[in-house]
Amino acid sequence: QYELSLTLYLETAETAYLSTQFEEMVRLTEMVQKQAKTSLDRVKAYELNIQSDIAQLKFQAAIETAIEALQLLDVSLDTSNAKNLNVLMEQIQQQLNTSNQQIEDLANLPLMTDSAVLAATRILLTVLPAAIMTSSPLHPLIMFKMVNLCINYGNSSYAASVYAYYSMFLCGGFGEINTGYKFGQLCLNLLETFESRKTLPAVFHFFYSYVLHRKVHAKETIAPLLEAAQAGVETGNIDFACYNYINYCNHLFLTGETLETVEQKYLQFTDSIVNYKQEYSIWYIKIS
Repeated sequence: QYELSLTLYLETAETAYLSTQFEEMVRLTEMVQKQAKTSLDRVKAYELNIQSDIAQLKFQAAIETAIEALQLLDVSLDTSNAKNLNVLMEQIQQQLNTSNQQIEDLANLPLMTDSAVLAATRILLTVLPAAIMTSSPLHPLIMFKMVNLCINYGNSSYAASVYAYYSMFLCGGFGEINTGYKFGQLCLNLLETFESRKTLPAVFHFFYSYVLHRKVHAKETIAPLLEAAQAGVETGNIDFACYNYINYCNHLFLTGETLETVEQKYLQFTDSIVNYKQEYSIWYIKIS
């Protein structure tokens, strides 16, 4: 009965999160954390707690929860080069050079099979928005740790999200447009390979919001951003659904849509975001 009970508690906790009953979700996840037999069985509870904290603007609490979860999985963040991002970027390139691989070759890596590494990748992806929004010094460490895990342990459905974010970071943070765009193409390739509707909202958010317009007209981003928002609602990725709603509206405005239409969309999606109680997105869309 253990497996059945664990599944029921986690699914009920996720339902509570999606219906914005955060206190009930915490009660259920605390029960899982106390009763679960293994660290891996506790991971989903940690993920939900991180998502709930981010939704309520408790960013530091989300980061602390993630660090605790990573420690359970024996995954650490090396802080020795935290302020030297060029060194971290060079380490990635060195790994590719050592294995004589091009960026596009990463799509052919074997499957990631290590359960602890898979769980750690999920935790890192889940806490990433909190690290971004607080400009945490852990932000680049989280990003480079994810990329390293994917290169060293192989691909999974989460790799598309990892490389999508890295492509955004390269384009925006370092002006490495061509390299960043190649990682963006890699993430779309992996998304197609794994056919993961669950990861599409994050992948599309990073790539179509921040990368594609550097190579083609920004109007090409409009339909994918709306698709990503809808996929987020369908798959329970409410946080990324809201991010995509916001950038869909922003890109409508920036590409010359009529102000009447833009205002209508902003009002429509503001109502949706308020209903989901995603406090950061509520604040963001109201000042957009």
